[in-house]
Amino acid sequence: MAFKRLTPMDIYDVIRRWHSKQKISYISKVTGYDRKTVRRYVNAARSLGLCEDKDLPDKDAVISLLRDVVGDRTYIQPAREILFPYRDEIIQLVEESEYKLRPKIAFEVICTRHDLYKSVSYSSFKRFYRIRCLNELSVKTTCRIETPPHIQQDFLICFAFPDLYNFIDRPDRSPPAAQDLGPDTVPLQH
Repeated sequence: MAFKRLTPMDIYDVIRRWHSKQKISYISKVTGYDRKTVRRYVNAARSLGLCEDKDLPDKDAVISLLRDVVGDRTYIQPAREILFPYRDEIIQLVEESEYKLRPKIAFEVICTRHDLYKSVSYSSFKRFYRIRCLNELSVKTTCRIETPPHIQQDFLICFAFPDLYNFIDRPDRSPPAAQDLGPDTVPLQH
């Protein structure tokens, strides 16, 4: 499971649910946190003298007490620091090279060139590539053409055979006659 930072309000919610006699597995299921995480905060609350039988102090007091015991958990991402010096090389391999390697192959090339097999996993490399390389490259834009709801056109056919779609604008929506389309066309069948 990926690292998820709990805010002080999240911690208070766990303690409040535990204080109202909800089981750890139920708290885990409702909040979406791992049971071990819930248990760690409940044990921290117990070590501070909070229990289910006594009244729960106000929210600010509970948060400040738990902040001292639990501390700030920071997640260290060593792969980012390891891969950052090779960022330009990664971009060149995937985006600018003659062969335009796939990220998996680029990962193997970088690991072979710089002996990184024991330091970086492919999932870390992929995350680094997505965040640090793709976001900083040119952004591809998409063009959306709005048409009225009753008209659905295939634009490739419209540009290739514009006369075929002229009948859409007719009030009765009848297909054009063969002489309207040109000498080599066959009239549309109903």
